[in-house]
Amino acid sequence: MEVFILKSNFEPVGVIDYFASAIFSDNYNQMDDFELYVPVTAEALEILKINNFVFSDNNPTKFYIIDNVKIETDAENADYITATGKGVEKFIYNRIAWGLNQLSGSVAQCIEKLIKESLTEPADSRRNCGGSDG
Repeated sequence: MEVFILKSNFEPVGVIDYFASAIFSDNYNQMDDFELYVPVTAEALEILKINNFVFSDNNPTKFYIIDNVKIETDAENADYITATGKGVEKFIYNRIAWGLNQLSGSVAQCIEKLIKESLTEPADSRRNCGGSDG
């Protein structure tokens, strides 16, 4: 398995194929999460940064966001980096919907409207997380 790392603007920065452990969890009642446990190398230190995206070739449609990087020193077994994070649904979980919204239509139409107003096409372009301007 290979693990691909992208910057927050989706620019590829590296591939990790030398890990001690790689766990990608799909959760039903909570956000998906992942944990990478890799030996400390210059490349790993450079690409495993908070807010970078992670995905594996086992499931290339499932993206995760690095939200914690920890270096563990062990004189007997070498030094390791533990990188953990959540699925990209964390973007929506952390997003604030400004103002009062009155919704009508199907559930799908209401969700689409909220996503557009809060993520992809907000009135304030600084809040854009993708879509036509991002």
